[in-house]
Amino acid sequence: MHILPKKHPLPIQVSLLLLSILLLSSCSQSDNPIVNPKQAEPPVFHLVTHAMPSDPFWTLVKKGWEDACLRYEIDGRYLGVRTDGNVGEMLGNLETVVATGSDGIACVITDQQALERPLRRAINNQVPVIAVNVHDYREEDKRIPYLTYVGEGSLETGKASAEVVLERFEKLANRPPKHAIYLIHATSIQCLEERGLGMEQAYAKVGSKFTKVACKFDPVTVQEALRAFLEANPDVETVHSGCSQVAHWAALMLKKMGRLGNALEPHQEGQVYVGGIDMDEQLLTDITKGDVIATIDQQPYLQGYLSAVLLFQYHTFGLLPANNILTGPYVVGQSKAQQRIEQIQGMR
Repeated sequence: MHILPKKHPLPIQVSLLLLSILLLSSCSQSDNPIVNPKQAEPPVFHLVTHAMPSDPFWTLVKKGWEDACLRYEIDGRYLGVRTDGNVGEMLGNLETVVATGSDGIACVITDQQALERPLRRAINNQVPVIAVNVHDYREEDKRIPYLTYVGEGSLETGKASAEVVLERFEKLANRPPKHAIYLIHATSIQCLEERGLGMEQAYAKVGSKFTKVACKFDPVTVQEALRAFLEANPDVETVHSGCSQVAHWAALMLKKMGRLGNALEPHQEGQVYVGGIDMDEQLLTDITKGDVIATIDQQPYLQGYLSAVLLFQYHTFGLLPANNILTGPYVVGQSKAQQRIEQIQGMR
Protein backbone atom coordinates (compact mmCIF):
# COMPACT_ATOMS: atom_id res chain seq x y z
CA MET A 1 0.00 0.00 0.00
CA HIS A 2 1.36 3.40 -0.96
CA ILE A 3 1.16 6.07 1.69
CA LEU A 4 0.82 8.80 -0.93
CA PRO A 5 -0.67 7.03 -3.94
CA LYS A 6 -0.53 9.84 -6.47
CA LYS A 7 2.40 12.02 -5.52
CA HIS A 8 5.64 11.91 -3.62
CA PRO A 9 6.33 14.16 -0.64
CA LEU A 10 8.29 17.29 -1.34
CA PRO A 11 11.97 17.29 -0.37
CA ILE A 12 12.47 19.40 2.74
CA GLN A 13 14.24 22.19 0.81
CA VAL A 14 11.36 22.42 -1.67
CA SER A 15 8.81 22.29 1.14
CA LEU A 16 10.50 25.19 2.92
CA LEU A 17 10.67 27.19 -0.31
CA LEU A 18 6.99 26.58 -0.99
CA LEU A 19 5.99 27.59 2.52
CA SER A 20 8.12 30.72 2.22
CA ILE A 21 6.32 31.69 -0.98
CA LEU A 22 2.88 30.96 0.47
CA LEU A 23 3.53 32.88 3.68
CA LEU A 24 5.71 35.71 2.35
CA SER A 25 2.83 38.06 1.68
CA SER A 26 1.63 37.66 5.26
CA CYS A 27 5.00 38.92 6.47
CA SER A 28 5.42 41.75 3.96
CA GLN A 29 1.88 43.15 3.72
CA SER A 30 0.19 42.22 6.97
CA ASP A 31 -2.33 45.08 6.75
CA ASN A 32 -3.57 44.27 3.25
CA PRO A 33 -5.51 41.07 2.55
CA ILE A 34 -4.74 39.19 -0.65
CA VAL A 35 -7.72 39.34 -3.01
CA ASN A 36 -8.55 38.69 -6.63
CA PRO A 37 -9.41 42.08 -8.18
CA LYS A 38 -11.73 40.40 -10.71
CA GLN A 39 -13.75 38.69 -7.99
CA ALA A 40 -16.77 40.58 -6.66
CA GLU A 41 -17.49 38.21 -3.76
CA PRO A 42 -15.07 36.22 -1.59
CA PRO A 43 -14.90 32.51 -2.39
CA VAL A 44 -16.75 30.15 -0.06
CA PHE A 45 -14.53 27.28 1.09
CA HIS A 46 -15.40 24.47 3.51
CA LEU A 47 -13.14 22.43 5.78
CA VAL A 48 -14.95 19.21 6.73
CA THR A 49 -13.55 17.10 9.57
CA HIS A 50 -14.41 14.11 11.75
CA ALA A 51 -13.43 15.83 15.01
CA MET A 52 -14.86 18.15 17.62
CA PRO A 53 -13.60 21.74 17.21
CA SER A 54 -12.79 21.80 20.95
CA ASP A 55 -10.23 19.00 20.58
CA PRO A 56 -6.74 20.46 21.27
CA PHE A 57 -5.35 19.22 17.95
CA TRP A 58 -8.28 20.45 15.88
CA THR A 59 -8.34 23.78 17.69
CA LEU A 60 -4.98 24.47 16.03
CA VAL A 61 -6.19 23.23 12.62
CA LYS A 62 -9.21 25.52 12.92
CA LYS A 63 -7.03 28.46 13.98
CA GLY A 64 -4.75 27.99 10.97
CA TRP A 65 -7.76 27.75 8.65
CA GLU A 66 -9.35 30.90 10.09
CA ASP A 67 -6.10 32.89 9.97
CA ALA A 68 -5.60 32.06 6.29
CA CYS A 69 -9.24 32.82 5.47
CA LEU A 70 -8.91 36.22 7.14
CA ARG A 71 -5.64 36.94 5.37
CA TYR A 72 -6.98 36.00 1.92
CA GLU A 73 -10.52 37.36 2.39
CA ILE A 74 -12.09 33.91 2.12
CA ASP A 75 -15.54 33.04 3.41
CA GLY A 76 -14.18 29.98 5.20
CA ARG A 77 -16.50 27.59 6.99
CA TYR A 78 -15.24 24.93 9.39
CA LEU A 79 -17.51 21.92 9.93
CA GLY A 80 -16.67 19.57 12.79
CA VAL A 81 -18.79 17.03 14.66
CA ARG A 82 -20.34 16.82 18.10
CA THR A 83 -18.90 13.36 18.84
CA ASP A 84 -15.25 12.79 18.00
CA GLY A 85 -14.76 10.35 15.12
CA ASN A 86 -18.45 10.29 14.14
CA VAL A 87 -18.15 9.53 10.43
CA GLY A 88 -21.94 9.47 10.00
CA GLU A 89 -22.26 13.05 11.23
CA MET A 90 -19.28 14.09 9.11
CA LEU A 91 -20.87 12.48 6.05
CA GLY A 92 -24.08 14.43 6.68
CA ASN A 93 -22.10 17.67 6.87
CA LEU A 94 -20.26 16.88 3.64
CA GLU A 95 -23.45 15.98 1.78
CA THR A 96 -25.00 19.28 2.87
CA VAL A 97 -21.95 21.20 1.60
CA VAL A 98 -22.06 19.44 -1.77
CA ALA A 99 -25.81 19.96 -2.10
CA THR A 100 -25.76 23.67 -1.21
CA GLY A 101 -22.59 24.48 -3.15
CA SER A 102 -18.99 25.39 -2.41
CA ASP A 103 -16.10 27.06 -4.22
CA GLY A 104 -13.66 24.58 -2.70
CA ILE A 105 -13.60 21.76 -0.16
CA ALA A 106 -10.80 20.65 2.14
CA CYS A 107 -11.79 17.27 3.55
CA VAL A 108 -10.30 14.84 6.02
CA ILE A 109 -10.66 11.48 4.23
CA THR A 110 -11.40 9.67 7.48
CA ASP A 111 -13.39 6.90 5.80
CA GLN A 112 -12.66 6.75 2.09
CA GLN A 113 -15.59 4.48 1.26
CA ALA A 114 -18.17 6.46 3.25
CA LEU A 115 -17.05 9.84 1.87
CA GLU A 116 -16.34 8.77 -1.70
CA ARG A 117 -19.74 9.39 -3.31
CA PRO A 118 -20.27 13.01 -2.19
CA LEU A 119 -16.64 13.91 -2.88
CA ARG A 120 -16.76 12.44 -6.38
CA ARG A 121 -20.04 14.29 -6.95
CA ALA A 122 -18.36 17.57 -5.96
CA ILE A 123 -15.35 16.87 -8.19
CA ASN A 124 -17.61 16.00 -11.13
CA ASN A 125 -19.32 19.37 -10.58
CA GLN A 126 -15.91 21.10 -10.95
CA VAL A 127 -15.53 21.87 -7.24
CA PRO A 128 -11.83 21.81 -6.22
CA VAL A 129 -11.21 19.23 -3.49
CA ILE A 130 -8.05 18.70 -1.48
CA ALA A 131 -7.38 16.10 1.21
CA VAL A 132 -6.12 17.34 4.56
CA ASN A 133 -4.79 15.42 7.59
CA VAL A 134 -5.93 12.03 6.22
CA HIS A 135 -5.84 11.05 2.55
CA ASP A 136 -7.23 8.15 0.53
CA TYR A 137 -4.82 5.24 1.06
CA ARG A 138 -5.90 3.24 -1.97
CA GLU A 139 -3.99 2.87 -5.24
CA GLU A 140 -4.14 5.82 -7.64
CA ASP A 141 -6.64 4.23 -10.02
CA LYS A 142 -9.07 3.53 -7.15
CA ARG A 143 -8.73 6.54 -4.88
CA ILE A 144 -10.83 9.71 -4.82
CA PRO A 145 -9.32 12.10 -7.43
CA TYR A 146 -8.69 15.12 -5.20
CA LEU A 147 -6.14 17.72 -6.31
CA THR A 148 -3.49 17.29 -3.62
CA TYR A 149 -2.91 16.37 0.02
CA VAL A 150 -1.53 18.33 2.97
CA GLY A 151 -0.83 16.52 6.23
CA GLU A 152 1.26 13.84 7.87
CA GLY A 153 2.67 10.63 6.48
CA SER A 154 0.86 8.22 8.82
CA LEU A 155 3.14 5.21 8.34
CA GLU A 156 6.18 7.41 8.95
CA THR A 157 4.51 8.89 12.04
CA GLY A 158 4.00 5.44 13.54
CA LYS A 159 7.58 4.45 12.77
CA ALA A 160 8.92 7.66 14.32
CA SER A 161 6.87 7.12 17.49
CA ALA A 162 8.14 3.57 17.90
CA GLU A 163 11.74 4.44 17.08
CA VAL A 164 12.05 7.28 19.59
CA VAL A 165 10.54 5.13 22.36
CA LEU A 166 12.76 2.20 21.39
CA GLU A 167 15.85 4.38 21.44
CA ARG A 168 15.14 5.66 24.95
CA PHE A 169 14.09 2.27 26.32
CA GLU A 170 17.22 0.57 24.99
CA LYS A 171 19.41 3.25 26.58
CA LEU A 172 17.70 2.73 29.93
CA ALA A 173 17.34 -1.07 29.92
CA ASN A 174 20.22 -2.09 27.60
CA ARG A 175 17.82 -4.21 25.55
CA PRO A 176 14.65 -3.80 23.46
CA PRO A 177 11.26 -4.09 25.18
CA LYS A 178 9.69 -7.53 25.40
CA HIS A 179 6.20 -6.42 24.40
CA ALA A 180 4.81 -3.15 23.01
CA ILE A 181 1.14 -2.24 22.69
CA TYR A 182 -0.76 0.38 20.71
CA LEU A 183 -3.96 1.80 22.21
CA ILE A 184 -6.04 2.52 19.10
CA HIS A 185 -9.10 4.59 19.98
CA ALA A 186 -10.91 4.49 16.61
CA THR A 187 -10.31 1.44 14.42
CA SER A 188 -12.47 2.89 11.64
CA ILE A 189 -9.98 5.72 10.97
CA GLN A 190 -7.42 4.56 8.41
CA CYS A 191 -4.60 6.88 9.49
CA LEU A 192 -4.65 5.31 12.97
CA GLU A 193 -4.31 1.87 11.41
CA GLU A 194 -1.41 3.10 9.28
CA ARG A 195 0.33 4.50 12.36
CA GLY A 196 -0.03 1.12 14.03
CA LEU A 197 1.50 -0.57 10.99
CA GLY A 198 4.48 1.78 11.17
CA MET A 199 4.94 0.96 14.86
CA GLU A 200 4.67 -2.76 14.20
CA GLN A 201 7.35 -2.58 11.50
CA ALA A 202 9.75 -0.74 13.81
CA TYR A 203 9.28 -3.23 16.66
CA ALA A 204 9.60 -6.20 14.30
CA LYS A 205 13.13 -5.06 13.44
CA VAL A 206 14.25 -5.55 17.06
CA GLY A 207 12.21 -8.70 17.69
CA SER A 208 9.71 -7.19 20.13
CA LYS A 209 6.16 -8.48 20.34
CA PHE A 210 3.58 -5.90 19.22
CA THR A 211 -0.17 -5.86 19.91
CA LYS A 212 -2.97 -3.45 19.01
CA VAL A 213 -5.48 -2.88 21.82
CA ALA A 214 -8.80 -1.35 20.76
CA CYS A 215 -10.46 1.18 23.05
CA LYS A 216 -12.88 4.10 22.95
CA PHE A 217 -11.98 7.78 23.11
CA ASP A 218 -12.63 8.52 26.76
CA PRO A 219 -10.37 8.24 29.81
CA VAL A 220 -12.34 5.53 31.62
CA THR A 221 -12.41 3.01 28.76
CA VAL A 222 -8.81 3.76 27.76
CA GLN A 223 -7.55 3.21 31.29
CA GLU A 224 -9.66 0.11 31.89
CA ALA A 225 -8.54 -1.42 28.59
CA LEU A 226 -4.92 -0.73 29.52
CA ARG A 227 -5.27 -2.07 33.07
CA ALA A 228 -6.97 -5.28 31.91
CA PHE A 229 -4.41 -5.92 29.20
CA LEU A 230 -1.46 -5.34 31.53
CA GLU A 231 -2.88 -7.69 34.14
CA ALA A 232 -3.23 -10.40 31.48
CA ASN A 233 0.12 -9.57 29.84
CA PRO A 234 2.68 -8.53 32.47
CA ASP A 235 5.49 -8.55 29.88
CA VAL A 236 4.29 -5.26 28.32
CA GLU A 237 7.00 -2.60 28.63
CA THR A 238 6.00 0.18 26.20
CA VAL A 239 2.62 1.74 25.37
CA HIS A 240 1.81 3.88 22.34
CA SER A 241 -1.22 5.96 21.48
CA GLY A 242 -2.72 7.47 18.35
CA CYS A 243 -3.38 10.87 19.93
CA SER A 244 -2.17 13.07 22.76
CA GLN A 245 -5.06 12.54 25.19
CA VAL A 246 -4.85 8.75 25.10
CA ALA A 247 -1.13 8.91 25.93
CA HIS A 248 -1.85 11.16 28.92
CA TRP A 249 -4.65 8.90 30.15
CA ALA A 250 -2.36 5.87 29.81
CA ALA A 251 0.38 7.57 31.83
CA LEU A 252 -2.12 8.40 34.59
CA MET A 253 -3.26 4.76 34.82
CA LEU A 254 0.30 3.43 34.86
CA LYS A 255 1.17 5.86 37.64
CA LYS A 256 -1.89 4.69 39.58
CA MET A 257 -0.77 1.07 39.11
CA GLY A 258 2.75 1.95 40.24
CA ARG A 259 4.22 0.86 36.90
CA LEU A 260 4.94 4.13 35.06
CA GLY A 261 8.50 4.31 33.80
CA ASN A 262 10.11 7.74 33.89
CA ALA A 263 12.34 8.59 30.94
CA LEU A 264 14.60 10.72 33.14
CA GLU A 265 15.23 8.11 35.85
CA PRO A 266 17.02 4.72 35.98
CA HIS A 267 15.10 1.75 34.63
CA GLN A 268 13.43 -0.77 36.93
CA GLU A 269 12.02 -4.11 35.80
CA GLY A 270 8.24 -4.07 35.48
CA GLN A 271 8.05 -0.42 34.48
CA VAL A 272 6.09 0.60 31.39
CA TYR A 273 7.04 3.59 29.21
CA VAL A 274 4.66 5.73 27.16
CA GLY A 275 4.98 7.35 23.73
CA GLY A 276 2.43 9.72 22.21
CA ILE A 277 1.34 11.17 18.88
CA ASP A 278 0.16 14.77 18.42
CA MET A 279 0.42 17.49 21.03
CA ASP A 280 -1.44 19.38 23.69
CA GLU A 281 -0.15 21.25 26.73
CA GLN A 282 -1.04 18.40 29.08
CA LEU A 283 0.98 15.81 27.16
CA LEU A 284 3.88 18.19 26.63
CA THR A 285 3.97 18.80 30.38
CA ASP A 286 4.10 15.01 30.87
CA ILE A 287 7.12 14.94 28.56
CA THR A 288 8.94 17.69 30.49
CA LYS A 289 8.52 15.58 33.66
CA GLY A 290 9.62 12.34 31.96
CA ASP A 291 6.23 10.66 32.38
CA VAL A 292 6.00 10.33 28.58
CA ILE A 293 9.12 9.77 26.47
CA ALA A 294 8.14 11.84 23.43
CA THR A 295 5.38 12.65 21.00
CA ILE A 296 5.16 13.17 17.24
CA ASP A 297 4.09 16.54 15.86
CA GLN A 298 2.38 16.92 12.46
CA GLN A 299 1.91 20.72 12.71
CA PRO A 300 -1.89 21.00 12.69
CA TYR A 301 -1.86 24.79 12.35
CA LEU A 302 -0.06 24.44 9.02
CA GLN A 303 -2.58 21.85 7.85
CA GLY A 304 -5.44 24.28 8.38
CA TYR A 305 -3.58 27.31 7.03
CA LEU A 306 -2.22 25.65 3.91
CA SER A 307 -5.58 24.02 3.11
CA ALA A 308 -7.18 27.45 2.74
CA VAL A 309 -4.18 28.90 0.87
CA LEU A 310 -4.02 26.01 -1.61
CA LEU A 311 -7.74 26.27 -2.36
CA PHE A 312 -7.43 30.04 -2.81
CA GLN A 313 -4.45 29.78 -5.16
CA TYR A 314 -6.16 27.12 -7.28
CA HIS A 315 -9.55 28.86 -7.32
CA THR A 316 -8.08 32.29 -8.09
CA PHE A 317 -5.03 31.63 -10.26
CA GLY A 318 -5.19 27.94 -11.19
CA LEU A 319 -1.96 27.29 -9.28
CA LEU A 320 -1.17 24.03 -7.51
CA PRO A 321 2.03 22.51 -6.07
CA ALA A 322 3.44 19.62 -8.08
CA ASN A 323 3.53 17.35 -5.02
CA ASN A 324 1.71 16.59 -1.81
CA ILE A 325 2.89 18.57 1.23
CA LEU A 326 3.90 16.63 4.34
CA THR A 327 3.68 18.64 7.56
CA GLY A 328 5.16 15.86 9.72
CA PRO A 329 6.38 13.78 11.42
CA TYR A 330 8.57 15.74 13.83
CA VAL A 331 9.79 14.17 17.07
CA VAL A 332 9.18 16.29 20.18
CA GLY A 333 11.10 15.03 23.19
CA GLN A 334 12.04 16.45 26.55
CA SER A 335 14.40 19.08 25.11
CA LYS A 336 11.70 20.62 22.88
CA ALA A 337 8.54 20.16 24.95
CA GLN A 338 8.60 23.51 26.78
CA GLN A 339 9.23 25.37 23.53
CA ARG A 340 6.22 23.65 21.96
CA ILE A 341 4.02 24.59 24.96
CA GLU A 342 4.90 28.24 24.39
CA GLN A 343 4.30 27.83 20.66
CA ILE A 344 0.79 26.43 21.22
CA GLN A 345 -0.03 29.22 23.67
CA GLY A 346 1.09 31.79 21.09
CA MET A 347 -1.21 30.35 18.40
CA ARG A 348 -4.41 30.77 20.37
